[in-house]
Amino acid sequence: MRICVLTPHYPTPKDPYNFMFVHRRAKLYDLEHSVKVYSINNNVNLNYEYENINVVLANETNARESIVEFNPDVIFIHAPTSKWQSLGYDIPNLVNKLFDEGYPYAVWIHGQEALIKSIFYPLQKFDRRLPFPADLGRFPLRSLQLASVRKFLSKTQIRGLPIIFVSDWLRDAVSKSLLLKFEHSKTIPNPIDNRIFSYEKKPGKYSTKLLSIRPFKPKYAVEDSIRAVAEVSGVHLDIFGDGPGYQRYLDLINKLDANVKLHRGFLQPEKISSLHTNYGVYLTPSRTDSQGVSMCEAMASGLAVISSDTQGIPEFISHGTTGFLTNSISDLSYYIRYLRDNPDKMQEIGKQASMAIEQISGSNTVLNKDLKIAQHLDAKFDN
Repeated sequence: MRICVLTPHYPTPKDPYNFMFVHRRAKLYDLEHSVKVYSINNNVNLNYEYENINVVLANETNARESIVEFNPDVIFIHAPTSKWQSLGYDIPNLVNKLFDEGYPYAVWIHGQEALIKSIFYPLQKFDRRLPFPADLGRFPLRSLQLASVRKFLSKTQIRGLPIIFVSDWLRDAVSKSLLLKFEHSKTIPNPIDNRIFSYEKKPGKYSTKLLSIRPFKPKYAVEDSIRAVAEVSGVHLDIFGDGPGYQRYLDLINKLDANVKLHRGFLQPEKISSLHTNYGVYLTPSRTDSQGVSMCEAMASGLAVISSDTQGIPEFISHGTTGFLTNSISDLSYYIRYLRDNPDKMQEIGKQASMAIEQISGSNTVLNKDLKIAQHLDAKFDN
């Protein structure tokens, strides 16, 4: 089967985090099928390979011509956005043309492309990089973008084509944001590669060794992790990541004399898996998350996860059984202390978490669901 993946962004060697969740899906499809990724950008035309995936970076016209030449059996679209000002692309417009030419598609919604940010990402009002008047200036364009997504998703439903969300919370949030009811949507999480992230029992002594892999940005609650660890004796936290908050978090660590160390840099999945073997607890509070991929990877590896009771996260953690859900810094400290004092519980939760996440978002589970969609569309629109 020939599968075209259409996305506004895709990883590059210089920007490996960019839409990594789409790349992980493409790599799974590529195991048994012919895959080609198209990233739409009217300012650049470029062909490149990223981890053996063929990627075409092109404007709408060139992308359409190349897609028709590839002649896919199905098109998988991620984040169908319009960026008329900056990058000058309109993915819904391109897809409508391709559908009229006989190419069926399925749509994945990941969050920000379809949500009213001030409601569903409230943190931004505390972390503004632009003054308030500048934010106001963006509202008209943002409203047009959301209207474009709404129109496209509405038309997609009328066409009887699938719309997929990574969590039920995201589906409901997008429904409220766009005032659009999704009656026949599907929920399929981002995949966790079980070939890389597999269960390994952690020694009891690792209950004092905490790991966190997070961008150094406020929405990922790195500050909460630092403050929580500062309140607990006898534990150590290593945080791997990068971002604009590095110096601020480093200053906070020094101020609180917290037993926390920051490590800057991008980690490939294999390196993350290797790190997992040296820790027992994964600390990952969050203010906004429709799934939490790094959290799920840690669960797959058998770490006991402490996260937040917010948005889509509770769909992946059963509190007290496969991890802990918290609502405050004091909650975080409590469960860090609890696992420190109960290493057997750490081991039990890690084992249960690994089995649960394989059923929810293991690579085989996700791949089978995605390919079932592709096969159904191919059969339905086979001329």
